[in-house]
Amino acid sequence: MLDIANAQLIRQGQPVELPPKSFALLAYLAQRPGELVLKDTLLDVVWGRRFVSEGAVKTVVSELRAALRDDARAPLWIETVQRRGYRFVGRLQPLPFLRRGRCRPGGDPCGNLPLSLTPAIAREAEGAALDTLLANHRLVTLTGAAGVGKTRLALSRALARRTDYADGAWLLELAPLAADTCDEATLRATLASALQLDSAAAAANDALVRALRPMTLLLVVDNAEHVLRPLAPLLAHLHVQLPQLHLLVTSREPLHIPGEHVLRLAPLSVPAPEWTTTWPD
Repeated sequence: MLDIANAQLIRQGQPVELPPKSFALLAYLAQRPGELVLKDTLLDVVWGRRFVSEGAVKTVVSELRAALRDDARAPLWIETVQRRGYRFVGRLQPLPFLRRGRCRPGGDPCGNLPLSLTPAIAREAEGAALDTLLANHRLVTLTGAAGVGKTRLALSRALARRTDYADGAWLLELAPLAADTCDEATLRATLASALQLDSAAAAANDALVRALRPMTLLLVVDNAEHVLRPLAPLLAHLHVQLPQLHLLVTSREPLHIPGEHVLRLAPLSVPAPEWTTTWPD
């Protein structure tokens, strides 16, 4: 069992000791069973991509495999997808990250955001700017190069603001979708699944609008750059038809649709090296 709220992995009634980064990575993968999670996404979410290489992901996955008694050659828990990322293939029983379903007035916030995030490092100014945009606009796109921390910043601010939305804050992860086969039907089905809607909601754009119309929620659309062609018109339609839907998109490029407000995330500056002078005896 994976207890997200208390950061515990429990096997046969006994807690399994895991370092914080290992637990965070396991929690993120376990929330997305069967989905390919890119290495860049894990670097963003777990480390904030600050001076960390892909080797850190490999090290943590090795720690997890040792703790789970998993074999990389015949994985029961974490499968490696060469040169791309990892896929959770086990059958852990995760406790929910947040309560699912519609929120009751005065009750706990709902959604599917991971609770194991640490704050985005050295992004206080950008976080404040993003908060201002989210408070005043319903469609915000966070852009920037790969690995600058878009996912971490978006999720951390969405998590902090989730109580602002009666139906919570939800994550739509697009990285596993293939650019060459993704279309609006695929996106509708993926969105309906992420929001735990009935499959009939994915039949057409109008059906999706009807299902979402009673809801007030924040939808974080993550890793959108490779499916912008089908995604942009779908989000434009939802944005116009659903005045209580709030969208936060992370992408390397903007959507270029009406109502979009863009915040560009620049790379963090690298600190100057520390020099040590050794004087001769």
